[in-house]
Amino acid sequence: MIVYRFQWIIRNRLGFAGVTLLLLAGLMMPYFPNNNWVEWAIVVLYFPLLVGLGAGARLHEKLHNICVFSGKISYPLYMTHYSVMWIFGGYYAAHKPGTPQLALIIGIGLLILLAVAG
Repeated sequence: MIVYRFQWIIRNRLGFAGVTLLLLAGLMMPYFPNNNWVEWAIVVLYFPLLVGLGAGARLHEKLHNICVFSGKISYPLYMTHYSVMWIFGGYYAAHKPGTPQLALIIGIGLLILLAVAG
């Protein structure tokens, strides 16, 4: 929210792949039980920096439409996925479907979530 309100957009040439690698680096950071400041620094400093870098990254034309679609659908998906997770969790606990059936359920569920969110 702060990045958006203060327009902390950092123009760069990293592109989608560069920002993705930086995000993966932050998400794959090891856990340090005695150093809580590392997690704090990642959440409070590094992730907002990544948001600013992502907002200012130049996109390849082929990725532009995908990124616009992802941005427009992210909040509706955020609002609808939580209840679906509980329904799926209840179904999974009760019926314990096998891997092929589970893959089918997840695939169809994803398409339904995208349709409802869109």
